[in-house]
Amino acid sequence: TTFLPKYFEIQYSVSSSLASYLIGAVTVPAAALGLLLGGITLFVFKRLTVERLALCVFILTLIEVLAPPLFLLGCSSIKVAGVNVNYQNSTARTDHLINSMNVSCFSNCACTSNLYHPVCSEGVTYFSPCLAGCPHEVDANGYYSNCSCLNRDVLASEGECLDDCTIQIVISCVLFFAAVTIIFYNTIPFLKLTLRCVADKDRTVALGIQSFMLRLFGQLPGPLVIGVIFDFNCILWEETDCGTRGACLEYDSLSLKYSIIVIIFIAVSLSSFLFFLAWISWKCRKIREHGAKD
Repeated sequence: TTFLPKYFEIQYSVSSSLASYLIGAVTVPAAALGLLLGGITLFVFKRLTVERLALCVFILTLIEVLAPPLFLLGCSSIKVAGVNVNYQNSTARTDHLINSMNVSCFSNCACTSNLYHPVCSEGVTYFSPCLAGCPHEVDANGYYSNCSCLNRDVLASEGECLDDCTIQIVISCVLFFAAVTIIFYNTIPFLKLTLRCVADKDRTVALGIQSFMLRLFGQLPGPLVIGVIFDFNCILWEETDCGTRGACLEYDSLSLKYSIIVIIFIAVSLSSFLFFLAWISWKCRKIREHGAKD
């Protein structure tokens, strides 16, 4: 959940505050509902054997493999002049020091790339009015005119060129609610399975080891891996006053989307495989025990 608000902000062109609100409004109720339903299910089916309980956990984890496709939703990637689309009559592109490009339309403007002040024109975002060849003054309606990097009589407006993603946001929130509910629904059966697989005297140790393994292989490397993926899919970096790379200003949302899907699919598939091995192992153990009794 660390990067989910950031992901929503990038994919659906919303503010940081709205992205955080959406994630919180969806995740908290969905998690509570999943835990409640998981507890009720085990209360109703309290006589489930360990083998059947392990099979149920495996099936629920297998269902979670269907969660990554919900990340296919989102808006189209933002088009930034000189980064992922060309300036007119120029093929120069860069992901850093954008004002170092040899683009004639703003070459005499003494532009700087230290301050990201985007303007939008014809679906293309420009780093700043200066880098769009626009004069610093805006007209009475708040538009920039007479921009040398734009077509004649074409205006530029303040801000990035963003799509209206309202429908995608609603659909994504509904699907995300369902996915989180299923994930937390599996929490209580997973916990009970852990307790029933070990002797009574070893239960506290088992829970401790389980908690340690979850943090060691999940909560610790997870944010690091996702952070690297975010950085890898950055298409425009901020330039600090010292000339070093700062924060990421724009991401390739399409590439980021597919990268996240691949990582989640690998993680969930590995989890499903391990639960499958646990189920098979317990089943084989019972077969051996019955064979020894006979």
